[in-house]
Amino acid sequence: MAAESAIVMRDGPAGVRAGLRDGPDVWEVVAVHRSFDNITTRTAAWLDQPVVAIEAALRHYESHRHEIDVWINSNEEAAAKAISVSVDARRMIASSAEGLTGDERAFFDSDALEKSVQDFLKGDLGSGNAADRIWNRACSPVFTPRLPGDQALRDAISFDGEISSGGLDFAIDEAGYEEARVAAEGLRTLGAPDLAAVLDEARALVARVVNGAGAIDIVDLTDAEEADLAALAVRYNALTEGPEGTLFERFTRSLAANPATFEPA
Repeated sequence: MAAESAIVMRDGPAGVRAGLRDGPDVWEVVAVHRSFDNITTRTAAWLDQPVVAIEAALRHYESHRHEIDVWINSNEEAAAKAISVSVDARRMIASSAEGLTGDERAFFDSDALEKSVQDFLKGDLGSGNAADRIWNRACSPVFTPRLPGDQALRDAISFDGEISSGGLDFAIDEAGYEEARVAAEGLRTLGAPDLAAVLDEARALVARVVNGAGAIDIVDLTDAEEADLAALAVRYNALTEGPEGTLFERFTRSLAANPATFEPA
């Protein structure tokens, strides 16, 4: 596979970016490659891509290092900014909220809150059991997963968060077709094949409206397809209800069964 045939340019709301013709963006390949200690075969297996495609992406990166590093850094900065906005919002709420004690108000309106966020961004996971700490670490924008369990957890949390924000249709439209596949693989790794199956079916349902750049336009679905996607959303929500069905509980069972796939917290 020639490098020029493996790499395509995709346009999106954030701008034009390079990606594998039948796979993720180059910046995502580079990030995963780093998480696997620059082992190309592991990167290829994780992304379900041929080694030659990963090598083409890495060659493209070497030739366009600056612009792709901008994408990687922007992704990390966006996550950090989102957390900072959350801090500001909490402070605003605290300044007008009734019923808080003096100590609670002081915490919201002091450097203590800022320090807790900065500790999180630096990877200081605080107290809690191993499962809590590993989960929190997966949510941190500065943590680079190096083991399959950690990567699977991050991918699953990310897509599940999109579903929680706006529903399954929003998630697959906003996060993307390829991201849904990655999330499904993560869910399977975490021992949640039922949830993965829902995402697989959702991907199959919207495959017709995926364009050459891998983007999806949900508005192109027929009424029947929209109804089917809504039914899948109901099924996903039902599967994650109850104390045993939540993503966190599924993760804790995966951690207990396969602790070696996660870095110690």
